[in-house]
Amino acid sequence: MVELKLSDLSLEELSQLADRLGIDHCTFCKYTDDCHHGVTSDGNGNPCYPPCADNDPECYVDEDSLITAIEEALQIQLKEGKNNPEAEMLRIVICPVCHQPEYYGMIHWRSGSTCCRACIYSVWHEDNPHWHPGETDYIFPKYENGKDYTKEEQDGKDTSIPCS
Repeated sequence: MVELKLSDLSLEELSQLADRLGIDHCTFCKYTDDCHHGVTSDGNGNPCYPPCADNDPECYVDEDSLITAIEEALQIQLKEGKNNPEAEMLRIVICPVCHQPEYYGMIHWRSGSTCCRACIYSVWHEDNPHWHPGETDYIFPKYENGKDYTKEEQDGKDTSIPCS
């Protein structure tokens, strides 16, 4: 499997991955020290927006902080699965084709390259227009057994890193 470095992803792809991992955008904003982290009032009832509201992501995103936040979130996921004998297969990796998260155990090989289930389903459908994913042809965050391993229930409370 080709190892994809986070630094190879575009800013938009990194931002989408951060969203899927549930990382707050304030974590990697350049304005974090001079910001109230949301819409506030100017005291006269008028809204004051954070600096990032008026700028493109290129203006406010600290890309190094963003990559660090993503790496830390992925490490937390890996550590949480440490005691699970199937932890390696449940490890979340990035699809080299669409750059979306996928379980390592669900990566497909085809013609010497790898891709996630969503990508391979698309290829299979292109090869055979009559083929369509069935009810149990899950995609991330569900594993092949239909279980979402990004969620961990403890005492009835979800302690997972959210993925959309």
